[in-house]
Amino acid sequence: MDDYVSKPLQIDKLMLTINGLGLVASTAPAPLPPEPAPAPVQTSSIINREELQAHMEGDDALFQRMVSLFMADAPKKMEGIRAAVESGNAESLVKLAHALKGASANFFAEPAVSAALRLETMARKADLAQAAEAYQDLQGAIEQLKGELTQLTEDAAASPLVK
Repeated sequence: MDDYVSKPLQIDKLMLTINGLGLVASTAPAPLPPEPAPAPVQTSSIINREELQAHMEGDDALFQRMVSLFMADAPKKMEGIRAAVESGNAESLVKLAHALKGASANFFAEPAVSAALRLETMARKADLAQAAEAYQDLQGAIEQLKGELTQLTEDAAASPLVK
């Protein structure tokens, strides 16, 4: 059991890894017939919707659960990050920024991932001179991500994000 699947998880790679270990795993549902190409990704969007659609593989319930978990956890992480920046606690900042980076990556939200990585890198180097500014950047990216996720979940009833 030395195999590794990196985040964000991709169902096909996960299934290949599990099957390669000799474990029994159910296969993903049969793919639906091809649909028209998705609408172009909005340039102002923080989320790469094309990547997100491919990653979700039509599982609206999984998407809804991931959004719910993110919305519950992100404010707690941001509060912890704010406190770590204010107190100069680099060790705590590394852990929290890394966790928020991974959570944001699940939605292919590159600006949020980059902002969290910037703080994580500063904390690893114990150089927090620009941490307050980096925190503000992260806060803006996370707020935008939360807004877009809220909009996507509201729109899902009429037209699901994942197909």
